[in-house]
Amino acid sequence: QKKILYFAGAFGTKLNEHDAAFCGLIPKNFEKNVIHAGNAALVGAFLMAIDDSYVLKAKKIAALAQSINLADLSGFQEIFINSLNFPN
Repeated sequence: QKKILYFAGAFGTKLNEHDAAFCGLIPKNFEKNVIHAGNAALVGAFLMAIDDSYVLKAKKIAALAQSINLADLSGFQEIFINSLNFPN
């Protein structure tokens, strides 16, 4: 089964998957498997409010979702800060 990484919200909408993989924000093998979901929370809340079948779908997705705390990854913060490109 193909693993997909969803980028959502303001951060995810503007995040470039190639740049995210380059700086180590996401694994390189996910670069081609990114979906920009936009304002997923608002759309999901709306769909669940108008159709009960979306509640079941949301529960199935939640059971499959995996949360990764980047702060727990050894070396991530240093790599991320060193990869930022601030103008001089």
